Amino acid sequence: MRIGLVVDRVGPGSGTAGVAHALIVHLLARGHEVAVRCRGGAALPEGVALLPEEAQGWLVVGLDRVAGCAVVRASGGVHRAWSRAGAITLWRWMRALGPDQIAESRREAVAYHSARIVICNSLRAAGEVVAWHRLPPGVVRIVRNGVDLQRFRPDGRARVAARARLGVPAPGRVALFLAHGWFRKGLSAALAGFEAAAGPEDRLVVAGRDAHRHRWLRPAARLGARLVVVDPGDPVPLLAAADVLIHPTRYDASANVVLEAMAAGVPPVTTLCDGAAEIVPDRGLVVGDPRDVAGIAAAVRYAWRTPGLARRCRVAAEAWPTSRMVGEVETILEEIQDG
Repeated sequence: MRIGLVVDRVGPGSGTAGVAHALIVHLLARGHEVAVRCRGGAALPEGVALLPEEAQGWLVVGLDRVAGCAVVRASGGVHRAWSRAGAITLWRWMRALGPDQIAESRREAVAYHSARIVICNSLRAAGEVVAWHRLPPGVVRIVRNGVDLQRFRPDGRARVAARARLGVPAPGRVALFLAHGWFRKGLSAALAGFEAAAGPEDRLVVAGRDAHRHRWLRPAARLGARLVVVDPGDPVPLLAAADVLIHPTRYDASANVVLEAMAAGVPPVTTLCDGAAEIVPDRGLVVGDPRDVAGIAAAVRYAWRTPGLARRCRVAAEAWPTSRMVGEVETILEEIQDG
């Protein structure tokens, strides 16, 4: 097949850019012709052409909200639900309903309604897309995120080195908060939940980006040496050091970091507001309300004390390799081509 991808950025790693990179590499390996239209990111893999504006003869997949594609991947779910989950004040709530957000929602609606198939990465996201945009259920398909099981895996040697770099005491346990946009991803609840669950030698490692980083970290100073703040970078060594991931998100269609943690053998504490909760192998790790500090603390303690939970998380993640995600997208494209 001649497959075109339209995406903002391409590059190895997580997020939509990482999905694009994985699709390119795997589709090329399966013998397809691949062309890309993007604005930036890493250099495209060898053998990839640039997708022309007039893409006649190409099956085009939009990995962002792009109208006119045969397939659109709704990786962020529904924009209005996403933006409202990120509103922290009345002003931001009004902005979530403002002209820019309305324009983005309209762009999303045009993209979804013009596609023959809309791909969602969780049951939660699929239900929202059907409900908010009134799409026929048959148009919406679920293709869950995939994970690189070789890159993200339990590694005892890397664990020792990573904990030493972070200055973790030998008996200490490590909780990891790894996210961008700290209000929507629940940093306040993560801090409070960790504080309620942890002992003096335990550590909370916070990594990620936020426009108001210092405002968020100022009250966190009460944790003293138990708080370790690092610059965002390669998540692999951070997950190697961790004993639990705390991800009390207010909205995620399906958080990649939850699946990556599972693959690394790190039990993830998340919420019912995250589509990735659907594949977490133990309900004791899933909190109903992202503001429920007591529930988050209980889930962290559960992750720390439950034997075999790390192994169960790894086994659950093994059901979702990147190759499976690519294969399911390929099947959808073949269906369209044959239809």
